[in-house]
Amino acid sequence: RPDPLAVRALARLYLHLGMGAEARQTLRAFDDESGEAALLTSLARIIDEQEPIQADPLARMQECDTAAALWAFLARPVDAAAPVNAAAVLRAFSGLPAALRKSLGQRLSDRFIHAANPGAAHDIRNAMSRSVGAAEDRSLGMVDANLALDANETAPALKKLDQLAQGNDVMAVEAAMTALRLRLDQDETIDPKQVEAIAALAFEHGDGALGAALAALEIEARAAAADYSGAARRLEERQAQYPDSDLRPLARKVFARLAARADDADFLQLYFPQPATFGAALADPAAGSD
Repeated sequence: RPDPLAVRALARLYLHLGMGAEARQTLRAFDDESGEAALLTSLARIIDEQEPIQADPLARMQECDTAAALWAFLARPVDAAAPVNAAAVLRAFSGLPAALRKSLGQRLSDRFIHAANPGAAHDIRNAMSRSVGAAEDRSLGMVDANLALDANETAPALKKLDQLAQGNDVMAVEAAMTALRLRLDQDETIDPKQVEAIAALAFEHGDGALGAALAALEIEARAAAADYSGAARRLEERQAQYPDSDLRPLARKVFARLAARADDADFLQLYFPQPATFGAALADPAAGSD
């Protein structure tokens, strides 16, 4: 017979190491349905960035003056407007083991930025910087980039993002997407090499939400780089491959760049043949008269 206290102790050890899935598996394997096990399961889901369960016991604790405030802050939806005890969150974060500070730091900083509390985001960043090996911590670099973006410091943000994009992990993909989105929003000239880099990522990730987001960026970037025929071709390919997806907003973005920047020859070559996706976008009542 398993000792319930030993089972929970093992689950807490896994949580200490940032291993949420293993903690949940341990509690599930021994059918622990206690209140403490439910709380440990909630912590495990938060560590693994999973959606909180219904009636999560942490959901109403964001104003507590204990470590519960940190976990409640991470358990609630990002766009929740409920107040949070930032001082308690920072105290709790500083007391976490190194593995958890590394895995939770960027999320906490980003949430404070989203909550219009850049001061608390900077405090989280400074707490991360005091960890052993912080200089090599890529998540700290992403925090710096996001803080720069929040302060409208475009040049240092892009420099940091371009550095992070040189890696081969999930953060490199996030950095590459953020940098390209920023350049598109700033209406910068897009280098063909940047287009090919994002196209390679889109091909690599294929199906799923991330692949779709990368493909949309690739198409918009092709239009920004004056590769209008390439953008139209990729739109048609995406529509054929995923017929249930609504590509009309993306097609309108491509067409807007075509109308604003293309010369007459490029415009006529794409407008009159009207690929199916372009035609549907232009006929969409939601597009308005623009």
